[in-house]
Amino acid sequence: MTKIIHGIPFFIFLLFIACNNDIFIDNESPSDKELIIPVTGEASFMFQTDNLKSIQIIFHEQKFDCTTYIPTGDKLMEYQNRGSLIIYDKSSSMPHIERTSAENPNVAFDIIRHPKNKLTISFKRNILGRHFNGMIKLEYTYKEENVKFVIESSEKEIPIFKIVGIHYTDNKIDYRFNSKIEFPMTINNTGSETMTQSFCPENQCRMTVHLQLPEINTPQIESYNGMIALPTYNPETRKPEFMGEKLQFKIGNQNLPPLDAALTDGQSFHTEYPVEIPPQSSVRGVLNRYDIFISAWGNLTARNMRNENDVITIPFLIKIVQPVSYNFHWENISLDE
Repeated sequence: MTKIIHGIPFFIFLLFIACNNDIFIDNESPSDKELIIPVTGEASFMFQTDNLKSIQIIFHEQKFDCTTYIPTGDKLMEYQNRGSLIIYDKSSSMPHIERTSAENPNVAFDIIRHPKNKLTISFKRNILGRHFNGMIKLEYTYKEENVKFVIESSEKEIPIFKIVGIHYTDNKIDYRFNSKIEFPMTINNTGSETMTQSFCPENQCRMTVHLQLPEINTPQIESYNGMIALPTYNPETRKPEFMGEKLQFKIGNQNLPPLDAALTDGQSFHTEYPVEIPPQSSVRGVLNRYDIFISAWGNLTARNMRNENDVITIPFLIKIVQPVSYNFHWENISLDE
C-alpha cells in the first residue's frame, strides 16, 4: 500500500491540493452583454455571484433621482441628481436592495435584483426623442464585467440638438513639428528675351483646420454659425496657445491664410520673391516649410430643441497644420528638366 501512495505522480498530487484549496475559479460571463429595453417592456440577464464585490448602475449623459427599496417594499434610501449608484456592496452593511427606481423629467426605469443571480431592467418612461444608454458594472475579486443597456425612446421623431457651448479640455493639446521641401514653381524661358516672374508663399503656406466629431452615436445637430477659438503657435514659448485666433464653427476641413504672428526676424508670408530668367534657361522655386501639427480635444454642449431638459455633451477633436517658418529661393536648372 505504501508503494502505491508513493507512486502517485507529482502532478496528480498537485491537482488534489489545488482542488482542496479552491484554486479553480468560475469565470462565467453575464448571459447578455447588451440589453435592449423596449417601450413598456423589460429585459433581464443572469450573472455570476461567486466572488462578487459590488454592483453599480452608471447613467450616461443624464442625472437621475434614485430610490432604493428592500424586499418588503419599504423605501430604504433616496438619492438626488446621481450619475451612478451602487446597489450592492459586499464590504458594507447594506441590506439586500430588491428594486431601484431611477427617474428624471425625461427617462424613468426600474432595476430589479432577484434573490439569486438575475437582474431585470423595466421601462417606465423615455421622452428624450432618442434612446438612452447606461451600463451595469459588476466588480469581482479578480475581474470586472460590464453590461450595457439601451432604453428605447417612445418618441418617433428624431431629435435635433442645438449647440449652446464649446469648451476645450484643460491641458489636452498635443503638438509636433515637421519640415518638408516643396518645388511650387518651375519656369522655362525658351524665348529670346529675359522673363521676369515672382513668387509669394502665402498660398503655398496656408493653415489647414479639421474639426471632427465621433463617427458613431452623434446626434443630428442644427447648423451653428458661432465661432470657435483656435490654439496657434506662439514663437516666444515655441508651443501652441490660445492667442485670440477664432474661426467659424464648421465640421470638416477649412483653409486659412498663414499667420505672420508665428514668424520671427521680420519675415512675412506675403513677401514677393522676384526672379529674372534669361533666354533659353530655366529656374525653379525651392520652398522649405516648417510646420506645427496641433491636436486639441474638447466638448460641445448641446440642447435638444424639442426638450430643453435634455442637455448632452459631444466630444470633438480639432487638428491644425500651421506653418511657423519658411525659407524660399530660386535655383537654376537645365532647360529640359
